[in-house]
Amino acid sequence: MHAKIIRQLAGGGAVAEMLKTADSRQVAADIGLSSQAKAGPCYSAHAGMGTESLHVFPGKGGAATSYRLSAEHHDEIMECEIASLPEPILIHTGHYIPNRMHPTHVPQNAIRSFEIAIEMAAKLYRLGKSFAFLVVINDITLSSEERSEIYGDFSLPKAYAEQLCAFEAERETSTMVILIGETKLAEKLNREKHRLVAAGKLVATGDGSYFVNGDASKTALFASAGSMAPRCIRAFARLAALPRELGFSSFFQVLPKCGSVNAHLGYDLGRRLFADVPDVPALLLYRTHMCW
Repeated sequence: MHAKIIRQLAGGGAVAEMLKTADSRQVAADIGLSSQAKAGPCYSAHAGMGTESLHVFPGKGGAATSYRLSAEHHDEIMECEIASLPEPILIHTGHYIPNRMHPTHVPQNAIRSFEIAIEMAAKLYRLGKSFAFLVVINDITLSSEERSEIYGDFSLPKAYAEQLCAFEAERETSTMVILIGETKLAEKLNREKHRLVAAGKLVATGDGSYFVNGDASKTALFASAGSMAPRCIRAFARLAALPRELGFSSFFQVLPKCGSVNAHLGYDLGRRLFADVPDVPALLLYRTHMCW
C-alpha cells in the first residue's frame, strides 16, 4: 500500500476513504541552519531561528534558485512563483508528529502550516489551477502497533478538517487529501535499494554504506546500524519521486525552518536518485516559528 487517499466532501463532516496503490518501477548550506544545530527530536529550540526561505526547483534536473524571504518581498515572490506552477499541483503541508494518546491532535504550529497551504490553495483556485493536499505524518517514533492503530481508523485531524471544509464550502468544491507516513516512504526506498544499486544510482563503499551516485557529501542512505542517515532523510528522498508517480505536474511544500535540513537534503538526494522519473517543478517553503 502506497498511500491512503481521503475524499473530503464539500460543506460536510463525512469522510469517505479509499485506498490506492501507486507503485513505480547538496543544498543544506542554503537553508541557513547548521546540520549540527539540533536540540530534541523536534528541533523546537530552533523554531524561530534562520530566515524564511523559498527554494525553487525548475524540474528536469535543473538547479534550484533560493530566496531568503523578507516581509517586504514575500508576497511578490510567492505570487509570481505560485502562478508559474503547472497543474495539477501536489501541496505537501500539515506535517506533524502524532500524539500517542490523542492521535488526531496536532500542535498549533503544524496547524499554521496547514493554514498557509490553504492560503496558497486559495491563490491557485483563483488562478483556475487544480491541486490536492499531501499530509506526511512523522510516525517514525511510533511502534508498528501504534501505526497500525492510527492508520487503520484514520481521520483527518479536526483542525485540518475544519479548515478544509470551510475552504470547500466557500467555493462549492471538493479537494483530495493524500496521507502517507514517513515510515512507509522510507520502507519503500528500502525495498528499491537493490534495483537502485543495479542501476548505478546507489554506490557502495568499502564499509558497506551506500550513497547516491554523484553526491559529494556521501550521505549514507543505507549503512550499518548507527552510521546510516536518519530515516527522515530516506523518507524525503523517496518523497521526491512521489508527485510524478501520482500524476502531478508540480509540487509545493510548506515545512518549518527548524526541520528543513534533513528534509531538504533528502529531497535533493531523491531528485538525483530518481532522475529516471523526471522531477516536477517544485517550490519548497520553509517558515520560522512553525515547529511541529
